[in-house]
Amino acid sequence: MFSNANQGNGHHDSDRERNAYNLAFCELGLGWFWDSGIYAELQAIVEPAGRIRSYAERYTPHLLSVYEPRFLADAIESTRARFQSVLA
Repeated sequence: MFSNANQGNGHHDSDRERNAYNLAFCELGLGWFWDSGIYAELQAIVEPAGRIRSYAERYTPHLLSVYEPRFLADAIESTRARFQSVLA
């Protein structure tokens, strides 16, 4: 389910971050999954909160009527950071 490929540090770090996001989404009950294609597409958006908002607007816009985008991004980012430190 999660990639463990180590094809250079940049690729490995990117996979680790993407996997940490997916674990955070699961823990938060969002039902989101960022595959490598979606993750690469979202990298065009510099701010992590912007990536999260863009994804939510596209795939789960109803969440933005329930949660403030900043609250959602903060919850995801703090959970992702916790998982990413474990995956390091």
